[in-house]
Amino acid sequence: MWEYARKIQFVDSILEKSTLTEKEADDIGKLIKKSIREQHDLK
Repeated sequence: MWEYARKIQFVDSILEKSTLTEKEADDIGKLIKKSIREQHDLK
């Protein structure tokens, strides 16, 4: 459980400094998922 809390704290520290908008983050996520699908021939 402490490991999970440390990971959340780490992510929070990164997000604190982030200038990405929520839409930009969503777009990046979609591109990553698309790339993974293409690499594994998934539809």
